[in-house]
Amino acid sequence: MDSGVVHADYHAFWLSEREGTMPEPCPWPANGIVSTRRGAAQIWTGTHTGNVKIAVDARNDPPIDVAWHGWDEIVEVSLQSTHGGLRVTSFFAALPRELPVLSPRGPGWYRMRIHARGRDSGEFHDTVAPSEEFLIMVWPAQGPEPEVVHKQTDQYGQMVRESAAQQ
Repeated sequence: MDSGVVHADYHAFWLSEREGTMPEPCPWPANGIVSTRRGAAQIWTGTHTGNVKIAVDARNDPPIDVAWHGWDEIVEVSLQSTHGGLRVTSFFAALPRELPVLSPRGPGWYRMRIHARGRDSGEFHDTVAPSEEFLIMVWPAQGPEPEVVHKQTDQYGQMVRESAAQQ
């Protein structure tokens, strides 16, 4: 598992294959945490602009259990990599190069489980020591699968879900 810090802009950071411009923003997600489109995932943060902590785990196989303890939101979605270069990215800031490519088997389908905590304090965090954290686990998949919501307990996620229902 690798960890680092990513800069959130406009309440989001991305998994993307971009080397230039960012993908079109995704709509509000009904799951409260992640929107996907071909070659990209937009992860929604409580922090409008600032750093958030992130850990990533590029796996060969799905995790056996869900790590429930200590997380406010846990959602699992499918993501299609078009070029095989999915990385954690930011809208304006430099890419966090300490984090690995999350599509190590190249182009194709992947499953992604996103864990979040601290999003409710995101707007009131210390940018030097961010309180918002994410764990993103990614593994190869045969194709797209239905979204799975494991846990939804933070207020920010509830606001995002309500906004998605009004789109």
